[in-house]
Parts: sequence; structure tokens; C-alpha cells
Amino acid sequence: MKKTLLLLLSSLFLLLSCSQKNSKNTNIFEALNGNEYYLTSNPKITIGFENCNVYGNASINRYFTSFTISNNQIILGTNIGATLMAGNEEDMKNESEFLSDLGKANSVSLENDKLTIKTTENKELTFTKRSLNYNDLYGREFILENKYPEIGITIGFDTNKVYGFSGVNRYFAGYTLTNNNVISIGALGSTMMAGPEENMKAEQEFSKLISEASNITLSITNLEITTKSGEKLIFKDDSISGNKLLGRTFLLRNFYKYPNVEITMSFYGKENQVNGFSGVNTYKTSYTNINGSEVKFNGLATTRMAGPEENMNAEADFSKYMENAKYMYLKGKELIIIANDATILRFVEDYFDVNEYSGKEFKLSNMLEGTEITLSITNNSFVGKSGVNNYNIPFEIKDGKITMSKTGISTLMAGPEADMQAEDEYLKLLNKANYISYNNNTLCLKTSDDDILLFNMVN
Repeated sequence: MKKTLLLLLSSLFLLLSCSQKNSKNTNIFEALNGNEYYLTSNPKITIGFENCNVYGNASINRYFTSFTISNNQIILGTNIGATLMAGNEEDMKNESEFLSDLGKANSVSLENDKLTIKTTENKELTFTKRSLNYNDLYGREFILENKYPEIGITIGFDTNKVYGFSGVNRYFAGYTLTNNNVISIGALGSTMMAGPEENMKAEQEFSKLISEASNITLSITNLEITTKSGEKLIFKDDSISGNKLLGRTFLLRNFYKYPNVEITMSFYGKENQVNGFSGVNTYKTSYTNINGSEVKFNGLATTRMAGPEENMNAEADFSKYMENAKYMYLKGKELIIIANDATILRFVEDYFDVNEYSGKEFKLSNMLEGTEITLSITNNSFVGKSGVNNYNIPFEIKDGKITMSKTGISTLMAGPEADMQAEDEYLKLLNKANYISYNNNTLCLKTSDDDILLFNMVN
């Protein structure tokens, strides 16, 4: 059985090397944050950094602790947590030796992809930045930047598969990744549409190049694929363009300093509007998409409630990171925001739970004012009053995506003209609904035309 143990080790003072040969002279925190390395002499042993947390595999067991940076010094926490699993004698010996060496760490230097930690006994632990794996690419979407930028050729990554738009058609293929970021893309399949000559030419060239992919590299927002002949395809992140966030709700998951505080973010407006709950208060803001995944949030308007100290502190820190956000991108069901100081906020999509809200009543709040329109969920059906009549429309749901039934029913009463017109418009929108989410007493329905219907909870 896996158990957890606190290994009480001495404080680790990792003094930063002033002779760091980083061509960009990057701050050590920014250079390390979000990256993982393996011990060059024993790849089973790893170390990774995210915000104020250090974690890794010591050979058999996982270890984790906190760290801070002050005056060019990294200080790891005195208490290092670890799982307590048994293993073969050799791995146990390597693990014990590694943790002992880590406890004697004295300095650290970073040069390109090599991380070196030197102990007080002048022993060097040399780590290599790990190669890309399938999880790094999964859920990412990019647009081609250095060729045919006006056409908008794209690439996205699913489990062992690539897909995208090649100029006229949609394409798809399998792919494999091996060590040293070597990529091989299989035979392309595609739709078979014809299009403008320029687009067809671009599609033909891109299809040939992508089929010859040989090496792949990924930064925060950029992807580069090199072909066997040395030609480069340079992509930038394209995951939040075109209303891809619209109608979705996310929960902050890596605010480890505040484990008991819930912070949410919803995208319920077409003009890049954002609203959510920041620990004590609700907030509203909007963001400007500067260049692909580069963003700037335009100030947070919040309610002015007081709450527990932990929640208030979490709210203050969250507001600071939002005000200093630099990048935002989607990675599957995760939403990543990176602040100017390289702090990573990792959100996970909060899928709508039908059972949790079954029987609750909601009232339409963002359109068709003057007509009372309600919605409840009963037995996987939307039921309510559409202005004059009562309606009942079955639906299916999976991961927030909904499919409306064609067999909905309604009473057939007549009423005031304004209410009848509102009813007609509402039912047209409702029958186009394709996504549902919920945040802080507000239910959101998004339609296939990207219209948003917001409902406030009544009871």
C-alpha cells in the first residue's frame, strides 16, 4: 500500500551561479519553472519545478517540497514529503544516495538544457531537460506562422494523432515521438474538397513538408517542426482564438498555498468577457488577445465582501497574477495562465453535472427582458416556461457538450404578441444549444451559433 511520509531533511541552500551561461540571461526561476529534468546518469531519477514547488521521482518514490528564491538563493523546504514504496535493492540504494546528495546541495547552475547541482562535498548531480512526450502536446493547437499566414494552416495534437486545416481540407494522421524530440508523422488522410488555386498549392506543399517531419520543439507558445531536409515549419499557439473559450468554466487547481480555497473562471461573453469567483468575492473582467496566446486582462471589478484570512490572501494573490498575466492557452481540458514573473496558474474545466442541478429552477437573465422564461432539468430534459407555454425538450450530455432531441414538446397556448415573439426566439436558441456550464449560481448555455443564454438560479 502506498503511504506518505515526511522525510525530515536539512534545509537545502542552492546558491545560484553568477556565471550562468544563459544567452537570454533569464532569471533562474523563469528558466526552471514548468520544466522537468532527469539525472543524466540515472534517468529514473527526476526533478521538476512549478511555481513554489519542487517534485520528482527519487528512483522508486515520488518526493515533493516547496522552495523560495531570495537574493539569488534557492531555499528548499526543511520537510520533504515522499511516498514510501519498497523496491529492488539497487533502486533503493540509488534513491537513498540521491536524497542524501540532495540534502547536501550547495549550488545550482543552468546552461541550455543542462542543470547542475553541486553538493558541499563537490559532487555534481547533472540533470538533462527531458524530451517532449505525448502529454506535452496533447490538446495543444497551433497556426502556421512562417508560411502562408493569410491562409491559416493549423495543427493540433490528440492522443498519438495530429489533425488540422491544411488550406482547403481537414487532415489527420497518426504520429510517433521518440527520444531527443524525434517525430514521425504517418500517412495523411483528409477530406476531398477543392478550393482556390493558391490554397490548393499551399495545401500540397504543407502536406509534403509535414509528412517529412523529423524533429519537434515546443516553447510556451511556439511549436517548431523541422523536416528531414532541414526546412522549418514555425507555428504559434492558436488555442484561444475564435470563441474557443466561450461558454466554458474552469477551476484553479494548483494554488497549493491555499488548498481550501475555490477559485473559478468562466467565459460567458463574446467580447472576451470573463467572470468568476476569487475566493470571497465575485469578479468581472475582460482580456485583450495581443498575439496568439499573449493576453492582457483589463482590470478586475469585484464585489467588496470580507471573508476568512486564507480566502482573502488567496484572492489578493489571484488578483495580482491576473493583473500581471502574460500568456493564456488551452491544453485539452486545462487552461493555463502564465504571469510576468513566470508563475503558472493551472485551471481544469469544470464539466456540468446534471444530477447535481436536477430539479433546480433557473430564470433567463441576459436577454428577452419583460418576458418570464425559466429552465429546469428533469430526467435529462430541459423543462420550463418559455414565455407563454410550457416546454419539455430531452437532451444528451457528455463532458459539457449537449445534443438536443428533435422530439421536444410544448403546450399550444396563445398570449401577448411580445411574449409570443420572445418565446419563438428563445425556443430557436434553446434548440441550437450545444454546450452547458455552471458557475456561482449562473447556468450558461452556448449555441452552435455562439449565442449565450445565461440563467440565474431561483431555488
